[in-house]
Amino acid sequence: MVLFKNYFSRNLARHIGFCGLVITIFACQTDSIETRKDYFPLNESLVRIYEVTENTYTVTGEPTQKKYFLKEQISNITSSDGISSDFILQRYTRNTATETWALGSIQKGTLKPDRLTFEENGEIKPKLFFPLYDKASWTIPQSNASSEPLKVTVTKQNESLTIGNENIEDIFVVQFRNDSTLIDLRRELETYAPNIGLVSAEYTSFDYCQSTPSCIGKGIINFGTSKKMKLISYSKE
Repeated sequence: MVLFKNYFSRNLARHIGFCGLVITIFACQTDSIETRKDYFPLNESLVRIYEVTENTYTVTGEPTQKKYFLKEQISNITSSDGISSDFILQRYTRNTATETWALGSIQKGTLKPDRLTFEENGEIKPKLFFPLYDKASWTIPQSNASSEPLKVTVTKQNESLTIGNENIEDIFVVQFRNDSTLIDLRRELETYAPNIGLVSAEYTSFDYCQSTPSCIGKGIINFGTSKKMKLISYSKE
């Protein structure tokens, strides 16, 4: 009987210890997932500065390129329910690093525990859903009722990102659109980092040559635009 009790006690202790370990690991993983929502930090002192390159293609002329700097900053953060926050996203531009910033645009947004939305042409449209994780997906309705909703997918970037001397982990690429055919290319990709927000983006819209059989499928751009943004610095003013 004593042997049985000792055997039972040892195994029970082992079992409880194992369960405790499992619960602890699960709790840590859950906490990590649940708390990593700050891919769009609402901080009025946070300033993000991007280097932007835009290319424009036309049928009649040579491609043109434009480079400039873009600054983003949040302002007017308010909350009526203590859960969601309304804000204004201000964007400023300048052509050189020494010019004075000029206000380019403002956009109204709302950050909720599970999503980020922006107001576009009088409509509230979802942008991101939280928490971000590998292979997450959602749909975004289109303004044109006849168009199918966009299926947005999320991919975790395996490599870290370096900004200045800082190494940043847990990077996610959000693919809003990536459609490539012999006729056209439509691509919208945004990359987000925790506690920073948007760190890079690519927006491409090309229509390829279809005028002669010899140009079809050659990737010859008839007309279109491409825009790339890369975060070069961020700070808290």
